[in-house]
Amino acid sequence: GSSSTGGLAGYLAKTCPTSWTFGDCSLCPWPTTAGFTAVQGSPGMQAHIKDTTFSIGYLDAGHGHDFNLPEVSIPNKNGKTRTSLEAMALGGVAFAGAQAVATAVFPFDASADWSAVNLYNMPGDITWPIVLVSYLYVKKDQTATNPKTAAALKAFILRILNNHAGVVEEFGFTAPPTSVKTQTLAAAATIVYPTGMTSFVEEDETNPIGGMATNVISSKRIAFDDYQHDIMAAQILTLQATVSGLTGNGGITTQLHGSGTTNPKNWFAKAMRFMEDRSRMPMVLTYRAVGSGTGQQ
Repeated sequence: GSSSTGGLAGYLAKTCPTSWTFGDCSLCPWPTTAGFTAVQGSPGMQAHIKDTTFSIGYLDAGHGHDFNLPEVSIPNKNGKTRTSLEAMALGGVAFAGAQAVATAVFPFDASADWSAVNLYNMPGDITWPIVLVSYLYVKKDQTATNPKTAAALKAFILRILNNHAGVVEEFGFTAPPTSVKTQTLAAAATIVYPTGMTSFVEEDETNPIGGMATNVISSKRIAFDDYQHDIMAAQILTLQATVSGLTGNGGITTQLHGSGTTNPKNWFAKAMRFMEDRSRMPMVLTYRAVGSGTGQQ
């Protein structure tokens, strides 16, 4: 996808600008000669490498690890050479984030200009040299948003930032270290929500009475499709068609829709699915994986 291309190009532009002359690009002028195949997005690259003998390509680590694709070892700034899988096992991706906070690479002000921020070639023996960060672009003033939708937005943001249930690692991502998490939660706390909004709360430990409230997303609330999804597939499709015909915030269903980069789509989808299944209040949450370039527009 465009974020993977931008990450590779940004790293090459920073570490070997005399050899890589295309700069920091997400739409790079790739060769059109025989033997070079253009593909669409990370899934396209994933499939091409998997199905084409001796092919060489690039994509984010999670997509490569999903198919157990072999990868090259890359030296980091301290001269330590490892694959991304080896670096991740040592905590090298999270360490790059911690270094970014310690050296003020990450602006403390979430509303500042982040266009030049990157985690390419951060110092450290265990650091992986090409680290990309998934950002949430959120309008700070949510006071005009429907209170139920605003509450769903807040719950989703906190679920992602807190890595509730450790879902992020399931999709090849790395949870941020404590220093990054603290900074992002502080930024999220500056969002202004509607007056009188009732926030969702998580029920992990049994709350016999309070757990029945309409604003509770409960790990105790189990949907049948959690253990027999295939049997419920047809019913779910019918339900989705019914829900799509409901009148958004004016009806009985709370809706939250967003779009952005492709890489975290499965992670976001699972987080949204969990909220839909565990909420007593009917909710529909969707995410369009349109690529980071489109998602910023």
